[in-house]
Amino acid sequence: MKFLLFLFLLFSMIACNGVQNNWNQYLGPNRNATITGAEIMRSWPKEGPAKLWEFSLGSGYGGACTYDEEVFVLDRINGDTDVLRCF
Repeated sequence: MKFLLFLFLLFSMIACNGVQNNWNQYLGPNRNATITGAEIMRSWPKEGPAKLWEFSLGSGYGGACTYDEEVFVLDRINGDTDVLRCF
């Protein structure tokens, strides 16, 4: 019975992870800079895509990561302190 419960939990976790498109590491979940299961525009309007929000950041050397509805980015304040920000 414990073995069946273990298998059920294992397959449940695998299934849950397979349907998300979180970019929680460099270049995305498979580190190949591609996303699956999402429709993207093939051409943009002349004025570009709509800007949903904006935030000024300091210098940084990493890319943004996403998880669920949050964006994580690492930047630097005045070349002195690194800051991990979550939007």
